[in-house]
Amino acid sequence: QRDEAAARLADPVSRAKALRDCYLNDPRVSQGVDDAVDFCLNGVWEVVPGGDRPIDKKAAAFVGAVLLQADNRWYRDRALWTRPRWPSLLRTMAWSCGVHGHAVLFQKWRRTSSGGYLVPDLQYLEPGTIGRWVMGPDDSIKQVIRSYVRGDGESITMEGLDGESLTIVNFRSVGADYRGISLCRTAYAASVRKQALQVAKMVAAKRKLGAIPVVDTSNGSIVPGSDEWKALEAFVASMCDPDLDVSYFMGPIVPRYLEAGSTQGLDVIDKWIASENTEIAAAGGVKSQLLGETNSGSRALGTSISSR
Repeated sequence: QRDEAAARLADPVSRAKALRDCYLNDPRVSQGVDDAVDFCLNGVWEVVPGGDRPIDKKAAAFVGAVLLQADNRWYRDRALWTRPRWPSLLRTMAWSCGVHGHAVLFQKWRRTSSGGYLVPDLQYLEPGTIGRWVMGPDDSIKQVIRSYVRGDGESITMEGLDGESLTIVNFRSVGADYRGISLCRTAYAASVRKQALQVAKMVAAKRKLGAIPVVDTSNGSIVPGSDEWKALEAFVASMCDPDLDVSYFMGPIVPRYLEAGSTQGLDVIDKWIASENTEIAAAGGVKSQLLGETNSGSRALGTSISSR
């Protein structure tokens, strides 16, 4: 609960950075996002005419030529193609939806030199630069407010972009919540818990697998000459190994198996980490690819992939 209410999730910009870090640092989260991106890239995309009239078919051919670079007998001019091209734009949108829950595209219109066609170029806007969404009385987007640093180093703050110039693609969106919900968002809590467990395991490894030392301060008995004081002295002395860079103190109440001299806690930590991996896999839709870790692991992998 404390992680969910942390300041890094309280505002859109900090939340965007936290979820991006979640993707970059947790291989399970990145696997879920990358799988979702691959499904989009491997999909078959086409523009379907809105009717059977010749003008409907020609309009579909025009849109297909602009967005998908689809060759047809009416439109073969490369100047029609949107910039950037659809495959690279699709990867960006899919990744943004997986990490941030939405992708915002700014429409820039240009007229082609041949034919005089008016076609759109779609520029991706980094979600972390959007600090506020301004809604109209009908829940439409009037503006998005951005702050960012330009390529020349100039800082731009509170820049407003008209909602009519935006195209928004989102994931798990409900009603007027255009930001959607990302794969990382539902896996975030498990990822944070897992990182804490991995830190604990690394502390144990630094202490030559001696687990985590514990100092119990709840009874106030750590005074010079006491047994607790002598134990503390012995612990600090044990941390003078040149391979160890810091002393760790945890307390006052922790499980007994995390005390110094006990290694059984490492197995428990591994089980906790595996449990968090399962939750991340469920959030990211990649449970079938927990190779051998669960009943839906390698034994079910072939069937699962073929069905997907």
